Amino acid sequence: MSNQKRANLVMTWKLVAIAVGAFGFGFALVPLYSVLCSVTGYGDATKLLQKLIGLEAKMKQPAHQADPLRRLVERVPERAL
Repeated sequence: MSNQKRANLVMTWKLVAIAVGAFGFGFALVPLYSVLCSVTGYGDATKLLQKLIGLEAKMKQPAHQADPLRRLVERVPERAL
């Protein structure tokens, strides 16, 4: 085998190894992201769940308290409509 073909073959295998490594790193990022979030507290699932529970509690309030559009329409003068 000539030196040029051997160099091409070596370069091909290096590029394949880089592509496979990048693909594997992409899969490894999912658990790494979870660990990073739990360590730093950023994007923590428990905090997000607590916020969601708080939003659900606000949504269960009576309709007259949770209707900002009605208040907005009441402020518009009749002639503007």
